[in-house]
Amino acid sequence: MYVMLKIRNGRLEDCVDLLTVYMGTHWEKGLTTVEEVKDLHRGSNFFRWGWLVAEIDNRVVGEIIFRTERNPRTGKLGLIRDIGVDVRYQKQSVGKALTRAAEEILREKEVSRIIADSPPEAYNFWMKINYFSRGELVRIQCNPKDVPSRRSRIVKTCEVNDLQSMPRSMRFSNISHPGLLVDTASSIIDGKKKGSILRFTTDDECIGFGAIISNNGSGSEFIADVTPSGEDYADLIIAKTAKFASKWKSKNVASRIPKDQLSRFMEVTDWSLETDRQIPVTRLM
Repeated sequence: MYVMLKIRNGRLEDCVDLLTVYMGTHWEKGLTTVEEVKDLHRGSNFFRWGWLVAEIDNRVVGEIIFRTERNPRTGKLGLIRDIGVDVRYQKQSVGKALTRAAEEILREKEVSRIIADSPPEAYNFWMKINYFSRGELVRIQCNPKDVPSRRSRIVKTCEVNDLQSMPRSMRFSNISHPGLLVDTASSIIDGKKKGSILRFTTDDECIGFGAIISNNGSGSEFIADVTPSGEDYADLIIAKTAKFASKWKSKNVASRIPKDQLSRFMEVTDWSLETDRQIPVTRLM
């Protein structure tokens, strides 16, 4: 590890140096300007306490972005949403230092475990710092026409597209993969994606949410989740969220889901299946 390595809270001016990091490690995002990097560090889904950078010789060479989320089965979770290190400083403990610093903050927030998504080429890094694989993600897809229309006199559906911030009630995961509901909803709230957020209630009690975005003619992506009291209506909430893609005349609608929840989704329709590239990893705290 570098003697002069410093881990501190990130600032927007750090995005000047971070552009180099993103162009080297997140080239698939196609970022070419500092302002584009700054946009990733703003919005309803971003917390300054959850942004740390690594600095060497007054130059930012890496960052980690994280937050918390509720889960009724496992308790409060810590989510590492992104980590990146300048290619010139990789394999020199910078990533490990960033992760350990984030863990200390999340430990103070009393999370039960920390979860991250790893591409295959980064999986060895996570294993070396005591994170291990936890299940699989599956990508499901179908034509919206194949999603049956579901109606219920008990469950009410309401579009909530006038949100200015992320409701606390949405910051959870139960049957969805941790982080995806909030990530998808925030892209709609912040105006980065065309989409809709659906709120499902019974007797004025919220039992679930759906978030669906249109990918400019290339189909739609959705995330559906339910509270414990809404699990009996999971098929209805999944169907109504996915079916919303028909309003945009999308030719396909897709989602990324935990493999252990696949049976719930197969009750709705016959999806095409593909193993997702990302590997979920976790560490107990």
